[in-house]
Amino acid sequence: MRMSSDSVGADAATPALEVKNLCVSTGRKRDKGRQLLDGISFKLMPGEALGVVGESGSGKSLTSLAILRLLPRGLSVDAGEILLGGVDVLAMSARDLRQARGRKFSMVLQDPMSSLDPCFQIRSQMREALQNVVSASGKSRREIDEICEDLLQRVRMPEPDVVLRKYPHELSGGMRQRVTSAIALSGGPDVLIADEPTTALDVTTQALYLSMLKQLQISTGFSLMFISHDLLLVKQMCDRLIVMYAGQVVEEGPLGEVLASPQHPYTRALLRSIPKPDVDAELFPIDGYPPDPAAYPPGCRFAPRCAHARDACDGGVPDAAPRSASGHVARCIGTADGGWVA
Repeated sequence: MRMSSDSVGADAATPALEVKNLCVSTGRKRDKGRQLLDGISFKLMPGEALGVVGESGSGKSLTSLAILRLLPRGLSVDAGEILLGGVDVLAMSARDLRQARGRKFSMVLQDPMSSLDPCFQIRSQMREALQNVVSASGKSRREIDEICEDLLQRVRMPEPDVVLRKYPHELSGGMRQRVTSAIALSGGPDVLIADEPTTALDVTTQALYLSMLKQLQISTGFSLMFISHDLLLVKQMCDRLIVMYAGQVVEEGPLGEVLASPQHPYTRALLRSIPKPDVDAELFPIDGYPPDPAAYPPGCRFAPRCAHARDACDGGVPDAAPRSASGHVARCIGTADGGWVA
């Protein structure tokens, strides 16, 4: 049961989250500095799970921080819109933004130890979070603790009453990540951003956590933006896929369609670099390194590493062109018919 009665994006036709032409750079707005995000655009519909993949430094986490207006000092949004149920996040006052975080959109970070304070019990940290997203006026401490226990039960935490009395260092990595997920879901957000939430978990714990997260999404109906460098994890969790490279979205579309028929050489390279269990197959690493934001290539940013690049690829940054009627787009001048797909 959702803990928030108000809902952003209740109309199924309105995206729960829409990002339009988002640009983020270093330095002040007037001198722009290095362009870290360049024209990021996508939609996340109510109840949908959207995967975001790409190498380290592609802009995945930076996009999520920009959405919540949590950019590190020294970075700024130069252009674009971030619409949460049709409301522009960038135009929100500080008060409205505080009310929206947790209630409207929330985030699970990579490392739970960086999210939890080692000096306080889990009970204290969950109570503080609930005060920001749930009206606690008139409720006794015991009633608030019962809400905390219920939240921990929702994320399948064993012995939640015992866990509330523990400190973060007394919990395993999987348990700490469940605590941060319970806090993120405490306000019944319409949009949950999970930024590589399984990075610090072993394989078995990872599988259990992902199963729990998927079941919660199905039961509560929140929209999920799942960020990962692992395409296999995204395949388990998501309906649609965004592939990012060098601060741009280079391919987007229905998950099955993108995986079955990738229309950008970078997406294909990512798929070919995945180890295949029980198959004696050669691995195909991606040669080279992502470009420095201070010295992007004049055309396609993947061209220096692309085995199918030709002179036309240096003629200008390609637009994201439609590849099917289902919303599959790719930022590449080549096509499957054009000969680059082997």
